[in-house]
Amino acid sequence: MASVQANAADAPNHILRFNPNDQRHFIGGSDARIVMGDDQDALVRLWREKRGEAEPENLLDNLIVQLGTVTEVLKITCDRVLANVFSRRAPPSLGAW
Repeated sequence: MASVQANAADAPNHILRFNPNDQRHFIGGSDARIVMGDDQDALVRLWREKRGEAEPENLLDNLIVQLGTVTEVLKITCDRVLANVFSRRAPPSLGAW
């Protein structure tokens, strides 16, 4: 077991970089469904995929994945608009949120 390094000078000089094209680096919507579900085999398969021990499942023919891909830009735009709206101060007539 590796020990935790207390001195930053002793830390390795490589930096881990996030690659959004590598599905192993994050949990997507389809992954979250598996994590929250009760299919033990799917959960173990996902765990192995994230560790790089198994090839990811090909979801190109999955309708839900296709719809998510097509609507991703719309969702991001809506999220930004809503964040902007809710970050403003509430009008006095509405009182505190």
